Formats: sequence, C-alpha cells, structure tokens
Amino acid sequence: MKKMNLHEKFICFSTGFAGYPLLELLWRGHTHWSMALAGGVVLLLLYPACNAKRVRFICLKTAVCITAVELLF
Repeated sequence: MKKMNLHEKFICFSTGFAGYPLLELLWRGHTHWSMALAGGVVLLLLYPACNAKRVRFICLKTAVCITAVELLF
C-alpha cells in the first residue's frame, strides 16, 4: 500500500466532502453539514484500502468504516 502525499489527501477529502452531501441531496432532498465532514473522512480513510486484492475484504472494511463514521457524526 503506497503512502498518500498531502495533495492526494486534500483531493480525496475534498471529493468526499462535496460528493457525499450532493448525493444525499439528490437522493433524500436534504442533508446536514456534518455529513460533508463524514463524507470527507470516510473517503480519506477508505481510499488506501481499495488497493487490496480481495473484494470481500474491501466490502467488509468499507461497510464497517462507513457505519462507524456515520454513528460518530
């Protein structure tokens, strides 16, 4: 697993920060500002994990991570 530099981390966080609330707005019609932070944190945590070879590991890790971050926020 390669290390992310600061630029990659910024792009990753920004994509989640903008993308998750937009997706929630399109789906539900409303969102909360904290979901933007949650989206950025989740994408930042999961981006390095998606380089794993086993799909089951990726699915399990993403499900647990997203659920935990959502509960925290």
